[in-house]
Amino acid sequence: MNRAHRYRVDQVETVARALAALGAEHALVFANAAGGDELLPFGSTWVAEVLEERVVKTYALRPADFGLPEEPRDALAGGDANRNAAILRAVLSGERGAPRTAVLMNAAAALVAAGKVRSLREGVDAAIAAIDGGLAAQVLERLAAISRGEATAA
Repeated sequence: MNRAHRYRVDQVETVARALAALGAEHALVFANAAGGDELLPFGSTWVAEVLEERVVKTYALRPADFGLPEEPRDALAGGDANRNAAILRAVLSGERGAPRTAVLMNAAAALVAAGKVRSLREGVDAAIAAIDGGLAAQVLERLAAISRGEATAA
């Protein structure tokens, strides 16, 4: 691990301790091998987990921990707002590949932290069901309508 990643790992633990001090019931804080703060479908992501207002463990996750394939790093390139919106719509339309794998990993972690599922693999299954069943696309369209002032939050 190089010095930059060691610093990122230290930041993960620092942020997790702050969340614990603020009363977080369950939180996951990430630093990935690419230097970002989310789960990526390649390499390792360092995690500090907060449970019941204390940091309970730190560990590394890889796509295989979710039951998902490792994806090529260059397959996750985004772009401007229009390009990123097109990528998201493609994922929500069922397109396979690195963007979908990244979405599944992050959705699974969010579902675990929210207490909606018990494991990362169960979270992946729930995310796949929401995407492939069309629910995720419906939620996106509802949020887009609200942001355009065409609808109100219910």
